Amino acid sequence: MSAAETVAAARSAGVRLGLDGTDLLIESDREPLSHLLDALRRDKPEILALLRTRDTGELAPDEESNILAWLAYIKETDPAAIAEVVDKCRNDMEARRYFLKRSEEVPEQVTAR
Repeated sequence: MSAAETVAAARSAGVRLGLDGTDLLIESDREPLSHLLDALRRDKPEILALLRTRDTGELAPDEESNILAWLAYIKETDPAAIAEVVDKCRNDMEARRYFLKRSEEVPEQVTAR
């Protein structure tokens, strides 16, 4: 399970995640399942990076490169369209999740320019 999937699983279980400096805040109205707590501990550095990125509206470098690789894969070359997708992903978490999911379609040998 990736850090993003761990965050999604935590939120689905009613767990609220936040940042306090370098600490990961975990809040819930009920005791989270032990396997979820184990995953949160295991993925803490990546989860902290995800939460920081989401708080600033920035895309993590690997997220942006994955989205650009997918756009290249579908042969999107219009700079305005590419900029619009990247900007949308910075400001809309649902769009970011959608395009990151689509980027999983890209074969390993395809890279963004």
